Amino acid sequence: MSQFQPPFSFEELKGFLEQFAMMLPEENREFLQQIIAEIESTGGDPEKLQELMKNMAGMLGLFGNLPGRE
Repeated sequence: MSQFQPPFSFEELKGFLEQFAMMLPEENREFLQQIIAEIESTGGDPEKLQELMKNMAGMLGLFGNLPGRE
């Protein structure tokens, strides 16, 4: 029996999404594709990635769970 192995890199994550996109509801697929495009646009800048993570958490209603947030 094989176990699911999560993607270990951004490229693996993109490939995983491409492989299984048809199994996701359209709004989830579009959301993930948008996030991937935004991550790619940061060019790896840690500050931009941090801001993107905060924006994503806000969209998901997770601000209360982030360290340093009141």
